[in-house]
Amino acid sequence: TSRDPLEYSYYKTTPIHSPQRQKSGTAKGVWRDAESVELKIYNVTGELLKSFLLPTVVSWDGTDDKGNIVPNGTYFYQLNVGNKSITKSMTLIR
Repeated sequence: TSRDPLEYSYYKTTPIHSPQRQKSGTAKGVWRDAESVELKIYNVTGELLKSFLLPTVVSWDGTDDKGNIVPNGTYFYQLNVGNKSITKSMTLIR
């Protein structure tokens, strides 16, 4: 049987404080059996903060594409796998 390419697991790692980057923890997603995977992270105003063209594992450290640390708050991620897409929310708390 084939798996739906949008079957994936999402989890937050144990927070690890880093004074140099002022961050804690990372968000990671793991999926299998996908040819093309893209992850985009947006703020609540719809501004694209970070995008990834993915292998099977991705890690977001709470920064935007310019390396700036984003504030605590609600963010949305859009996961595009093949021709399927899902959008969900997440909360970043340091």
